[in-house]
Amino acid sequence: MDSPTYKVIFKGLDGDHSRSLTLTFKGLQTDHFIKIPPDLLPELKEKSSSNIINFQNIGEVLSFGNEFGLNFNYYIVILLIKKQERELKGFLIGNTKDLGDIIIGIWPFTESFEKTSIESLSAKISKLHLDYEQFEKICVIYS
Repeated sequence: MDSPTYKVIFKGLDGDHSRSLTLTFKGLQTDHFIKIPPDLLPELKEKSSSNIINFQNIGEVLSFGNEFGLNFNYYIVILLIKKQERELKGFLIGNTKDLGDIIIGIWPFTESFEKTSIESLSAKISKLHLDYEQFEKICVIYS
């Protein structure tokens, strides 16, 4: 089974779609979804500072390939830069009525993406939830 691919289209300046930015996320190939702790996003919003940025700018999310058969109410993108590694990572989160907020895609995806385990992604979310100060920058983008 191929994983879906999600193209997130961010709003351009003053509604100018010709200058829109995009990120492509590789969907997770799993039967077990990684749930986001319900208090994580409100906590990041509350702790907004110079290293945690929250804003609304997702214009549209297009899905390509084999989907999970879920209808998403809204999407959230979390982009992270860890202090020691200086490597940019991202998660695409979709919200469903039954499951709540779940990770549906990661960015960037490379050959090592296939080796990414559910346990590894769960551990990263736990670190973000428990010790957000280990990240140089956290950007949370809402639809």
